[in-house]
Amino acid sequence: MIISIVSTKGGQGKSTLALCLAYSKAFSKAFRSIALVEMDKQGTLKSWYLERDAEKNNGVSFTHLVEKNKPVVVDTLTDLIKRNDVVIMDVVGEGIGGVYTQLATRLSDICIIPMRSSVNDEASFYDGLNPVIKSSIQEKPKRAKDTFFLLPTFVHPASNPKKIKDYFEAVIPKYIKVLPCCFFHRSVFDYY
Repeated sequence: MIISIVSTKGGQGKSTLALCLAYSKAFSKAFRSIALVEMDKQGTLKSWYLERDAEKNNGVSFTHLVEKNKPVVVDTLTDLIKRNDVVIMDVVGEGIGGVYTQLATRLSDICIIPMRSSVNDEASFYDGLNPVIKSSIQEKPKRAKDTFFLLPTFVHPASNPKKIKDYFEAVIPKYIKVLPCCFFHRSVFDYY
């Protein structure tokens, strides 16, 4: 299984979300082998991973994939998929022509789209990510059913998740499901 965290801009919580998924108790119970792939040369996850010794990584393997050559990227991902039950990809925030975003929307079983409730994030989604998703759905119409999920991010912990979900369902296309939960402000995860 491939799970991608995608967005065409930075600062929406992709790396934090990928990290939390890979190291969650639920994932460690459900999957024997988990690969965490960072596709951002900034290396936020790489730094975090290298700061921990092997026993603290709980069997999660890590790959820092910053290659732009599409065949090399596909070969690397194919190898990771063969060797792991689940591959979690932290896809770099890149524009509409981005290699990683296009691959993620085409190869993933699940694409999670973190998004804040802001006009800038909505514009970025419609200008950058939505055309890529629509192209992916045109190639494989079945992907419209259960592949793309929006996760509201940086929500205040006291907010009503139902109201947040209703807001996003009003502004996001129907082929993207809005998850009935929220990813709280980054400060909640600072000491993770």
